[in-house]
Amino acid sequence: MAAAKGLIEAAEAAEAACNPHALSFALLAYGMAFSDADPDRARDALRRGLMIAQDSGNRGDESRIAGTPVPSRGHTRRSAALDHLTEAR
Repeated sequence: MAAAKGLIEAAEAAEAACNPHALSFALLAYGMAFSDADPDRARDALRRGLMIAQDSGNRGDESRIAGTPVPSRGHTRRSAALDHLTEAR
């Protein structure tokens, strides 16, 4: 969690330099790191990362994010990761 703090902000600066992979991967890392401590923000980060990966055509990041368990009220729902697969193009 300590390593994930500031990661999104740094990646957003990289996105300004046309690097959506850096931001989608940072959002994935944040979502994984904070899934238990802050499930709502972690879930939002995963959703945002998935949208960025899809919009940029990065199928690798899209697959990694879609396969990540989605945080839900203090625990992760592994079956919810399948819900993301329906969103994948």
